[in-house]
Amino acid sequence: MAGVCHPEFLPPKNPPVPEPTSSAHRQRLLVRIFLLGLPLGLLLTGAGSMIWHHLHKDDADPPVPPHLADSLRRDPAAADIAATIRILSEEIGPRNIDQPAKLRAAASYLESSLSPLNMGYSPNKVTYEVPGAGECAIFEADLPGVIDPDEIVIVAAHYDSPPGDPGAADNASGIAALLALARSMTGLPQAKTVRFVAFPNGADPYAGTEVAAARFYARRANRESQRITAAIFLKSLAFSQSEETPKLAVAPADGAGSQALAAQLAKATGGTLATSGGGSGGSGTSAPPNAARFAEAGFPAAEITAGSRSEEAPAPIDAEAVAQAVLAVRKAVEALAN
Repeated sequence: MAGVCHPEFLPPKNPPVPEPTSSAHRQRLLVRIFLLGLPLGLLLTGAGSMIWHHLHKDDADPPVPPHLADSLRRDPAAADIAATIRILSEEIGPRNIDQPAKLRAAASYLESSLSPLNMGYSPNKVTYEVPGAGECAIFEADLPGVIDPDEIVIVAAHYDSPPGDPGAADNASGIAALLALARSMTGLPQAKTVRFVAFPNGADPYAGTEVAAARFYARRANRESQRITAAIFLKSLAFSQSEETPKLAVAPADGAGSQALAAQLAKATGGTLATSGGGSGGSGTSAPPNAARFAEAGFPAAEITAGSRSEEAPAPIDAEAVAQAVLAVRKAVEALAN
């Protein structure tokens, strides 16, 4: 009949969609899986990283490979010492708990200087709170011993300065010597562990008070029963370029152990270090304050300074003389650590 289609010739209501090629289908499927799985993968990775860090947060970092240590190590250099003194005393300037932002800037500089890529160490940051000033940071970098690693020889310097003082002599010179010494010993382990420590609140008037970092650190070491066999403090190694023969002086804290340490230091350097002042076994009023804080905790301690013991910064500081002083200190440290 006209106008009527036979059923077998009617078009289908939903024409079939051509099947995609197998390759295109697989690509779209992979993209969907990737997009769905990406957030979950990132979440699991982050969680796993946090768990690993929590479980291993107290693990010591692996030592620097010998070839890297060899490339980082170098003898004390006047240029390095002059650069450190300039950065701390001129670019940063007065730095103490009364100027906490500058104290933190100095701390950041020290942490970076001791880092694996700069010197081959993995500095540990120890913090404590000072009322009104907030968190203060102590940095310790270990050269692990290979025979008696639990016995520790500390070489330390404070990185803060007296109020209103840019602190070139007191104590950018001491910090510069500490960093030069640490760099010269990178990858050269001794029998005992040598620990390089940079701490705040060691300048006057802070050194003799409860906020002194040396007091906090020594008490902490005592509570932890650390076996510190010697603590050497580098202070005001500011030689004038007019001095023909720069000399070093070692001032012990009170007590027989500190007196014996000073004698060892003088002997190890063949007379380069001369015993001068310091503790007398009495009240300790003449003892260098940072060393005295360690002696109070039961650790032999002494301070090494320029022979003049002057707190005034000569202009300019003889960086080459400081470098020579570091060589003498290194000789003494190696004798104590072996």
